[in-house]
Amino acid sequence: MMKAFSSFILFIITPLWACELKQDTVSLSAPITGILEFMNLLESPKLHAISLFHPVRETKKEKLSGGLFLSQKTIDRFKQHVVYFDESRELKERLKLIDQKIEISTRSQTPFTVTRLGLEKLKSNLVNCDEKMSQLLSWVKDEEEWHRGQSRLPKSYFFLGPINLDRWPEYVIVRDGFVLSLIESKKLETFESELSYVRWGEKWKKTVKDERLIGLAEDKSSRVEKIAPNVFNFYYPGALTPGVYQIRFLRFLRENWP
Repeated sequence: MMKAFSSFILFIITPLWACELKQDTVSLSAPITGILEFMNLLESPKLHAISLFHPVRETKKEKLSGGLFLSQKTIDRFKQHVVYFDESRELKERLKLIDQKIEISTRSQTPFTVTRLGLEKLKSNLVNCDEKMSQLLSWVKDEEEWHRGQSRLPKSYFFLGPINLDRWPEYVIVRDGFVLSLIESKKLETFESELSYVRWGEKWKKTVKDERLIGLAEDKSSRVEKIAPNVFNFYYPGALTPGVYQIRFLRFLRENWP
């Protein structure tokens, strides 16, 4: 009786027009989690879990340790849920028993494009959210225009991981994420390649002179560390996470460019 009364009270104090998820949902997709956080839906009763690796500010939701490492018992719990996941052949196979699984494309795309595509995939699972969707799209547009109005950066190389002078990270980021957006807006000259990530070699390393070398790492705090002249590490929650989080990082990068 008490439980039924509590549910009734919750019902009458929750506006019928409030933005909400329609179906029981799990987000293993970073862009989707970022959108849900932006729209203040992380605490929705319809959202049952997110990935442990999503850099959300704060939530009481269950956090799952990745996708490929999910146990069959956990997957079975969410068979009747809508499960969003980032583009992955292996994960798609892992989730084959879930009927409503929605794959989010993130590869070789800017964070602005990823966010818009993510919202397109999510909106059929939203109700009364027109205003919040409009706010998100306006923010994305404003951020994109702001970045296009910024000055051109000096020739730089962005590494997948923090730089140690004794050992550089194995890969340079080229045509993916925020680096791709800088290239497409003609704000950055970097490694010449059509690949998303390039594994550099010693021959190339010897040609590097005065270019900026930027190591990237995710961390709970936001900071920039100078390692040597023209060598810096940027730490930021979501620096390497597609979508909303990387849009925020791109502004942090611009406002703290060394």
